[in-house]
Amino acid sequence: MSLDATKVDPGSSVLITGATGTLGGRVLRSLQQRGVSARALVRDAAAGPLPGAADTVVGDYADRRALVALMAGVDRVFLVAPNGPAQVEHECSVIDAAVSAGVSLIVKISALGADAAAPVAFWRAHAEIEDHLTASGVRAVSLRPAYLMSNLLGEAPQVRQHGLLPTPAVGAGVAMVDPDDVAEAAARLITLPESALAPGHRRWQLTGPRAVAFAEIADALSDVTGHPVAHLAASPDQARAALAQQGVPALIVEQILELFAAIDRGAHAGPTTDVATLLGRAPGGVEDFLRRHAHLFTRAADGAASH
Repeated sequence: MSLDATKVDPGSSVLITGATGTLGGRVLRSLQQRGVSARALVRDAAAGPLPGAADTVVGDYADRRALVALMAGVDRVFLVAPNGPAQVEHECSVIDAAVSAGVSLIVKISALGADAAAPVAFWRAHAEIEDHLTASGVRAVSLRPAYLMSNLLGEAPQVRQHGLLPTPAVGAGVAMVDPDDVAEAAARLITLPESALAPGHRRWQLTGPRAVAFAEIADALSDVTGHPVAHLAASPDQARAALAQQGVPALIVEQILELFAAIDRGAHAGPTTDVATLLGRAPGGVEDFLRRHAHLFTRAADGAASH
């Protein structure tokens, strides 16, 4: 394993971008379980060689020439990038580099609701990237997950310390999806034989089994933690102030508020069957996700974290 961009593993036929993130790391582990050699792309050398990766390389999404070199011997690319002002530029740069390197398949993480006229800025960004992916001519799959259950983990300190699950006012149900299901779907697509892949650019809408209100999630947290948890519907101004206090950049704060406003209008309320089609089983429910991560929401976790 090497962090030297000039010393890549020629046996790594899969490149995982965002390998230290929520989905990239899970895809890497899922591929490892399948015995598939993968090259992990990180933006910071401090990440070090990643467990499960045959090779870990450092690259700048904006440096197309360097990306082409990092893709030497790569046949398939998993593409995910953080939401932000440079997202379109960065993802399109990776797509262009992959085409130049002769990659045969790109599996991209998009978002449920991606559309040029969407009310959420990063949904519009994903639509623009998807259009670029289609125009590139490379065989591609865009996975459009609904709200990820892993987003709930960000509220674990509030649940532990105050017994509250705060969100910008959301009364509508959300068919949120388990990130493990999204990663497994990506890994399965990446490892499909050429003959099983659809031509062109295929899109899948990934959700959980049913729409769940945040008040229901608070009740489920009460069950798994053993202490009362209530949903706190914050006003946009309250949410804006809280996110700013957490150090979230102002642009991202506004996008988060746009997202919750769209969810409040029912944008992610409708479950689909795409996870079941891809995985051959029902998608995981939020109750199962919370049980697996109950230790993060329990009050004992604060004491454990201090040691």
